[in-house]
Amino acid sequence: MRSTFQIWLSAVSVAWVASPAWPASEDLEVQRVIREAAEAYVAFPQTRDRHSVTKYFAPDYSFFDDIGARSFQDIERMLADLEQDLARGPVVITEQITHITVHQVDRTLAWATYQDRVTVVRLGRITEDEALCTAIFHKTLTGWVYQHEHCSSPMLDNEPVPDELTKLT
Repeated sequence: MRSTFQIWLSAVSVAWVASPAWPASEDLEVQRVIREAAEAYVAFPQTRDRHSVTKYFAPDYSFFDDIGARSFQDIERMLADLEQDLARGPVVITEQITHITVHQVDRTLAWATYQDRVTVVRLGRITEDEALCTAIFHKTLTGWVYQHEHCSSPMLDNEPVPDELTKLT
């Protein structure tokens, strides 16, 4: 007589073997979302189409970086600020996304790591940022969207090392 555990283990094994694998096309779709969101942001000074940027983010999207936590509403505010800057002069954005690696959790949840380098030139100032990012995506009826993102920027060679980072006690 088989134990309940043996029956359960057999059922799980059959279900796992019979389930279709994560299609490579899903990896490509998540990569596409990462790249297209960056392209929409780069094109925003020309298009001024907020939806072309925000459509890649869930309404309850959250973001965390070296500055702090942000939300979907912060993306909207950033685009509004960018529009105000455009009224005062040209804005040029470049963004380079590299080293994208996508990982499956299940059919509707994935996460990815990548490097992101952004340069913004506006009102005679240049702002540059390079970050290592991890993002969580979920699949909706219309496709993959960012759910959460965390980006960390390495210290640049010319930045002073904060005292608190050098103390071990």
